[in-house]
Parts: sequence; structure tokens; C-alpha cells
Amino acid sequence: MVGTIYIPMATNRKVEILLTRKRDVERELKVIRDKCKHEIKVIRLIPKNLSPSQVDIRWVCEGCDTTLGYPTEMEVKNYISN
Repeated sequence: MVGTIYIPMATNRKVEILLTRKRDVERELKVIRDKCKHEIKVIRLIPKNLSPSQVDIRWVCEGCDTTLGYPTEMEVKNYISN
């Protein structure tokens, strides 16, 4: 017979509150990023697949931190040489 795992309600409630906050923050970020005109873009190293040990070089909006695309090979060489 399989036993039931007991999770106190306080833990469930805390998780629910944190997930609600996370959704609210993500919604607010989306509104800010949708309104941003992405006027200033910079090249940055972005974690690849949420792994800090692997990175991609990308164009990113300086104002809202949205990933905008990949730089050309020449742009990457200029970035690396600076």
C-alpha cells in the first residue's frame, strides 16, 4: 500500500503566493517590453538554456533587456576585440 505524502497547507499557500507574484511580475515585464521601442541595443552574453556555463552572444535592448537577435560575424569580432 502506498502512503500519502503530507504537505502542510502553509507550504501550499506559500507556493501559491509566490507563483501569483511571479505571474504578476512576468505580466508587468511583458507590458514594459511591449511598449519599449528598443532604441539602444547592445551585445551581451546570454545564458544558453538557463545554463550559466554556456552562453550565446546576442543583441539585447539596453532599456528593457529583451533579446533582439544575433550579431553578425563582424559585429562579434568587434565585440570581442573591445
